[in-house]
Amino acid sequence: MFDLVSKGTRAYVPDFKVWSAFAEEPSYVEVKGYMDRGLLVPDQLILSLIREILDSPAGQRGVLMDGFPRTVLQAEAVDAFLAGRKERVDLVLVLEVPEEELVKRLLARAAKEGRSDDNLESIKQRLQVYHEQTAPLVAYYERQGVVRCIPGAGSVDEIQGRVRQAVGSAA
Repeated sequence: MFDLVSKGTRAYVPDFKVWSAFAEEPSYVEVKGYMDRGLLVPDQLILSLIREILDSPAGQRGVLMDGFPRTVLQAEAVDAFLAGRKERVDLVLVLEVPEEELVKRLLARAAKEGRSDDNLESIKQRLQVYHEQTAPLVAYYERQGVVRCIPGAGSVDEIQGRVRQAVGSAA
């Protein structure tokens, strides 16, 4: 079972700090450049980094992928990679939050943490990309029966409780 902690604007379920272990890798620096501009990372680049993470000692225990995959093509590539290891995606959590609230939270996070990827232009770009390319993932994973939708309104503690319940029921 994962421990729940606060993530930026809301609840997060980490097993380990995967990204920090790869933060000095050239591929990660390139990935971060795309993310900072609110753009999708090219499939070849992000899939290469994800494979490295999944093949790492920490990745052998299981990975919580926050914000990945972002397209159906990426999901299909991950599914194929995992199938080769006789593994699969077990659970997809969808936090449902109105866009106005997302913008408000991200701008507040930018003011508090100074995040370069949380400016209004970048947020609008990310929302547009979400609607065009990421939203179809929900239907993709619903067909696999692994989606749990969680209301993203409320306090961090309330959302953490909902996430705990969803993760616990999937275990």
